[in-house]
Amino acid sequence: MPNNRTISFQTKISLLFGRVIYLLGWIFLFIGLLLSILITPKIDMSIIHFRGESIEVSGQVTSVLPTNASINRAKIYAVNHQFTIQTGETISGTSYATDTIFRAGDNVSIHYPAGKPEYSRIIGARGNMFPLDLIFVYLFPIAGALFTYFCLRQYIRSVPLLTKGVLAKGTLISKEETILSENKKPVYKLTFQYKDMDGNIHQTSVHTSLPEMLEDDHEEALVYDSNRPGNSLMIDSIAGETTIDDHIVHTKPRLHVIIYTWIVSLLILITIVVGLVTLSL
Repeated sequence: MPNNRTISFQTKISLLFGRVIYLLGWIFLFIGLLLSILITPKIDMSIIHFRGESIEVSGQVTSVLPTNASINRAKIYAVNHQFTIQTGETISGTSYATDTIFRAGDNVSIHYPAGKPEYSRIIGARGNMFPLDLIFVYLFPIAGALFTYFCLRQYIRSVPLLTKGVLAKGTLISKEETILSENKKPVYKLTFQYKDMDGNIHQTSVHTSLPEMLEDDHEEALVYDSNRPGNSLMIDSIAGETTIDDHIVHTKPRLHVIIYTWIVSLLILITIVVGLVTLSL
């Protein structure tokens, strides 16, 4: 049994980015994070401040300015207003409206949470640029996180098998077409049978849209956990030409793995830069 094989960087990226579904997970995660970073500060969360008592006063629109944003092609306007509170202090604020009918000089009704006039807004307008409905953008990073979770779970499961697993050979005993597809190709479930060091028989299944990669030899290489022989990994299920011995695991990645790696790396970089810029504003 090997003493911790070394796993090459190429093998690691093949495990992480070897399938389209994994790429979709990373894309949804980071594009969703980008959208969340950019949009969250502009979503009207004023409902949080209006949970208790609110005060209504009369005020006046001081100016109406177009923004660079729109909803369903309808322009969003910043409606600046001012009003006077009981202490005699004049408070200025900004509300937002779509295709506004407000004009500078209009008398308007304004409300604000008791004791918090800085959160004022014109009745009938929003407290920030986008409505609370846009909170649905959080579904993108959540969906991406779920996909990425399954990807990372598979990665975390595979690494110990590749570093410490026992080498064996498996024989294909069944091949079934599933209802799933990947890259417009049907996904097949291939089941292999193998023996552990004690002669016990086990089975392992692989779902793949490239079954030919696991059918080119009479017996296919695999690694299994010596403590749990039923836990195994087919070597040719890794996205690339993989070689393994007692010292190293090396993969020559397929072209799509390299492309996926660059795409995800670029998304990570953009997300970090946008996040830092947003925090500095």
